[in-house]
Amino acid sequence: MVGVCARSTSPDPPGAEDEQDVLRGIRSDGAWLVFPLPKGWRETIVKFADGERSTYADIQKNRPDRALAVRLMREYVRSCRFAGCTADARYLEALGLKVPAAEK
Repeated sequence: MVGVCARSTSPDPPGAEDEQDVLRGIRSDGAWLVFPLPKGWRETIVKFADGERSTYADIQKNRPDRALAVRLMREYVRSCRFAGCTADARYLEALGLKVPAAEK
């Protein structure tokens, strides 16, 4: 799940990150900022987006509950704002950069 300049911190499917996907610590879908996906995002939004939608009947049958979908999308937007993002230290270190210490 990729935002404008970030990727989610949700776990990848088993085997998604192997030597083919990693170049010195950089994943193929990597970004230097990460944010958490809302709980239930993959099971609701991704499942619908990846599901059968070739006919109107398929869309009606497979669409998620509207209230749940709206809540998840609002949570996603809040989560991917810059304030909700964190630096991916592994990605930055793979580029030879250092993650600055958090200011107190």
